[in-house]
Amino acid sequence: MREQGEGAITAVCTTLKLPMLSPAEIAFLSEYVKIMCPVAKAIDVLQGETNVQMGWLIPTITLLKTKLQHLRLSSKCCVPLIDALQSGLQKRFGEMLKDPELIAASILVPKFRRCWTTDEGLLQLGDLGLSTALALGPGSWLTLAAGQWQQRVEGHGAGESDEDVGKGLRLVITGR
Repeated sequence: MREQGEGAITAVCTTLKLPMLSPAEIAFLSEYVKIMCPVAKAIDVLQGETNVQMGWLIPTITLLKTKLQHLRLSSKCCVPLIDALQSGLQKRFGEMLKDPELIAASILVPKFRRCWTTDEGLLQLGDLGLSTALALGPGSWLTLAAGQWQQRVEGHGAGESDEDVGKGLRLVITGR
């Protein structure tokens, strides 16, 4: 609807011999698309097939919540939709958004570092997660630095030493 505009809806209604949508219905659909676009983009990012690590979760959800809050201020008829989306995000991800290890994983992603939030308390939790991981040793560090390595924390893959896993991690992080 954003790309095609109101004319496309009129053309579809005419072609299919359906009654034309009222201006109120078109306004609702426009607002719905405006609200659901950031949700769809966040879903695309989180279910990506390449370059997605656990460190992407919190910045993506935090940014989505912020966008929805801004959209709520200008929304005329979709406030209940925004409220339901925010409530669902809080219910599903609320505890994760406070997890020091997940926050630390987000800080370790070069794309995000510390710029995805202005909440100093949250960043301090991430610092705590990093400190804890460093104190616990290499296995914990691997979990934080690369989400795909999480399964190797408890016990390395067959025949892998800490050094082998560390080399693989360096490859993931630095490309060398």
